[in-house]
Amino acid sequence: MRAERPVSSVARARTWSRAGVAVGAGLVIALLTGCTSGGDAVPTPDGVDLGAVQIDSGDRNGIEYVSGPQALEAVLRAVRSASSVSMTGSFTELTAPAEGTTTRQEGRTLDVVFDGVPTNYTATVTIAGVEQASVRSTGGRAAVSGDAGFAAASGLADATSGPVCVDSTDPVVTRFSPLLSPANLIAALVGGRGAGGAGGGSSGGSSAGGGVTVSTGAVSSNLDTTGEPTVQLVVNDGETTVGTLVVAATGEPYPISFTGGDATGRGSFAFARWNEKKALPGLSC
Repeated sequence: MRAERPVSSVARARTWSRAGVAVGAGLVIALLTGCTSGGDAVPTPDGVDLGAVQIDSGDRNGIEYVSGPQALEAVLRAVRSASSVSMTGSFTELTAPAEGTTTRQEGRTLDVVFDGVPTNYTATVTIAGVEQASVRSTGGRAAVSGDAGFAAASGLADATSGPVCVDSTDPVVTRFSPLLSPANLIAALVGGRGAGGAGGGSSGGSSAGGGVTVSTGAVSSNLDTTGEPTVQLVVNDGETTVGTLVVAATGEPYPISFTGGDATGRGSFAFARWNEKKALPGLSC
């Protein structure tokens, strides 16, 4: 039967969150103030017409057949269960228009380079013209260092001359949330900490709450520089597209890239080397 292997690892008996999705006050607020992940829930996917599912390759995960919000949650679950990832990206905020004008000007640009997982990682965060910080976190402890801007913002004067050890939950570290958790970053950028509602399957959309619609597109081999099959998850706020998340259409639905923006700013992030072992340095303090 065609439906015996309907949607591979995405739609088999896995748990799915049904928490609401909301864009909030904008991407820049999510990035500069942090976010938290959603809770667990247990229903299996709905809105999938098994009779319409046609997957030629056993490697395909069938995410294009899952409703947009559930596809997004499948992506977040894959990210949270990964053993490692390399992530790079930047976000540029847009300032409010000056009085008497309608043009927004570019403000701060925030850059991040991240390797590992939220419990064991190295990261460099730069806020152009303001500060730069390096973080090595493992085992609940973090070695942090940075320039004078970081030292002033963190209150760690010694951070300019070498790493200073603090708890991983210290505000000195968590002030960079969600940049230090790929799953939380994706959730902030896409506008949710889970997903709710049923929806349309391939190229279909579903309202995820707060006026946000997440839609899954058809499989393409042209969206990824490797030529591997990919699927776009497109997020719309009811008026315009605010972001596009490109994910793998084979194996686990790991993210490949995110590009988007709204009135508060625009960003672009890339994800690679999922689950590749990489020797991270020990704490140097």
